[in-house]
Amino acid sequence: MVDNLNSHLNKLVSEACLHPPQSIERQKGVDRLIRAIQASKKLWRETTPYYEDALQKTWFYLCRNLCEAVTAKNPYDPEKGSVITWLTNYLKHRLKDFKLQEIEKRKNTEPKRIDNEGNPIDPVDNIPAPPHVTPIEEEIRQWLEADPPTGKLNSIRVKGYPEVTIKALIERRCLLDLEWKAIAEEFGIEKVTTLRSFYNRQCKPRLREFGQQQE
Repeated sequence: MVDNLNSHLNKLVSEACLHPPQSIERQKGVDRLIRAIQASKKLWRETTPYYEDALQKTWFYLCRNLCEAVTAKNPYDPEKGSVITWLTNYLKHRLKDFKLQEIEKRKNTEPKRIDNEGNPIDPVDNIPAPPHVTPIEEEIRQWLEADPPTGKLNSIRVKGYPEVTIKALIERRCLLDLEWKAIAEEFGIEKVTTLRSFYNRQCKPRLREFGQQQE
């Protein structure tokens, strides 16, 4: 079963990479690959509040580095492992980044622990720090800033909340790493599900499309 799945996924990879970057055919091929990976349910999963955000970064990484290396040193190489293994490794690193951020946030609210000699113990010391701004985040920032006031990123909004645009949500989730609760409080939205639904319907597809266009 696993060999059959890997063969099927590798076939989808080959078919997608036959087409030029930014072409509609390439985008459709990558979409087919993503749907097949999702359907397999073999990609790493865990019940953490930031899993979906890490997963979104992973799909973005796939779009940018599947056939050509845009933000990675090398593109995906089927000789080194399955595409699911490749993505799982990246996903786990992003989850570690989010965990680090969560620990740093708690540092300011929890009492400091000390060792036997009276020195403070920093839980972050054992976790390698990620780059402050990744190339992907910088490209997302430039993409958002380039959108005109009448563009889709600025004009498509949450119903009843004109300040909550696609751009505003992507900035807060992808660049500032704000939690849903914090964003909801900022804009006076009672239900976090309202933001999540809008993000899934309007933001995620455009992030994926942007990633494919940058290949």
